Formats: sequence, C-alpha cells, structure tokens
Amino acid sequence: MTRNEKIRIVEQINAYADKVFCDVDTDKTQVSVKLEMLRPEMERLAEKHELALEDIFVMYMDLNSVQKAQEELQLKEMLADIPGMPKDEMPFEF
Repeated sequence: MTRNEKIRIVEQINAYADKVFCDVDTDKTQVSVKLEMLRPEMERLAEKHELALEDIFVMYMDLNSVQKAQEELQLKEMLADIPGMPKDEMPFEF
C-alpha cells in the first residue's frame, strides 16, 4: 500500500470523525470512547482494503501523530516570527 493510499484512508476516517463527533466534546471524551465511535468506519475500510482492523488502527494513529507534529512545528515557526516570542518554547501547551 502506498503512502498516498494510507493518507486517503486516514482522511476518510477523519471525515467520518467529523460527522460522529459533531455533538461530542472531544476534549472531555476518553480516547477509548472516541476510538469505539470510529470503529464502524475502520471496520469498513479494513474489509474494503483487505486489512486487519488493527492495521487500520495503527495506520490511523501513526499518520495522525505525524500530522499533529507537523502542525505543531508550523505553529512554532509562525510564532517565532512574532517579535518578543521565545524561540525554543511554546507559550502554551496543546
């Protein structure tokens, strides 16, 4: 499976998440509950691509963590351009 195919699968899961989490406070909801809410889409994609559910889960977690790290780096770079902003630390935690 190519990286682009993996990214497409994760995008589909994220689109599904946008629908099922619309009425959920994701900051206050346990990760296990959120993953259970995503399970139907992950199962559908696992069957479609002839992969184990666990493989879809790992792919989703891996690619999302890479995306979050990239977003944090972009934010740090953007904040570094602000005069007086510390260069090597975030002014707040996510």
